Amino acid sequence: MSNVKAIDFATIQDARKTLKRLIADNPHPLREIDSLNYLDELTRDDTTMSKPGKQRMAEYRERLKAQGIRGLYIFIHDDDRKRLESLAASLDMTIGQCIRYLLDQHQEPTP
Repeated sequence: MSNVKAIDFATIQDARKTLKRLIADNPHPLREIDSLNYLDELTRDDTTMSKPGKQRMAEYRERLKAQGIRGLYIFIHDDDRKRLESLAASLDMTIGQCIRYLLDQHQEPTP
């Protein structure tokens, strides 16, 4: 006996009719098939999101560490924090960039 299954053309035609009706009833789909967003979704590396959050964070920290960037947790008074955030915003910098800028500005001259 052959493992070839018979094709049910009636079911296929019914499915095509249903699809055509759905398309006619919904003339404005959520997105165009040929849109850039759709293409981005097709080419996205889905392995990133399949990793647990802990692993993604660890890999992110390792990438930053390779760039010489490490986390720092400090205790700071609320008023000083607001001043730092305000300064960073006025300089159009992140808080980390602002701290680096301030350190560069107040670096002691080398002998």
